[in-house]
Amino acid sequence: VAACARGKAPCECERVSGLARSLPKRRVVIPASVVTRELPRQLVLVKVPETGSSTAANLLSEVAGRVGAPTWQSGSKEEFERVVASRSKSAAKWSLGHYPYGEWVSAHFEEPVLVTTAREPLSRLASHTEKRAQRGEIDCGEAGACSCEKGVGVALKFWGAAPRKSADETARAIVRRFDSIWITERYNESLVAFAVAHRLGLEH
Repeated sequence: VAACARGKAPCECERVSGLARSLPKRRVVIPASVVTRELPRQLVLVKVPETGSSTAANLLSEVAGRVGAPTWQSGSKEEFERVVASRSKSAAKWSLGHYPYGEWVSAHFEEPVLVTTAREPLSRLASHTEKRAQRGEIDCGEAGACSCEKGVGVALKFWGAAPRKSADETARAIVRRFDSIWITERYNESLVAFAVAHRLGLEH
């Protein structure tokens, strides 16, 4: 998160791809003192593009059935109105669509659990730029050097990050906002942490 807050431009997609590093494997240790609670009746997933957010939405959509919560997962505004906006603030409902964090959350939810996804910034930026190039949204030229300047602040925009004095302060504010952050490079650990926090059984 802090690395995203320090994102700088301009850069080239090929250079970004070369800088992406694999992280060493780690052992997951669950503290005995960890606080747990039942699955929430209300949940909002803030999907950041190119961070495994669609996978997160699909997984959470399956889990939502355990609490009987209607879910909004598509990009359809009509479905958002039907599942989220038309229901009372206290009603059970899960929002799993591509909406950046904003005032709509407090307008339609009483006490939602906030979940988001994050990825090593250079890897996310390379993937984001590659997708835009495939869609013909940017011209990489004959040399294949794609400008990824416009994608630098995407994650911060979706997290609803307000400008602060330093990148560290921005990162701390984002971490405080969300109840659960699923990390692409630590996806299995992120799923285990969510499962433990909400008393879900772990299948081996």
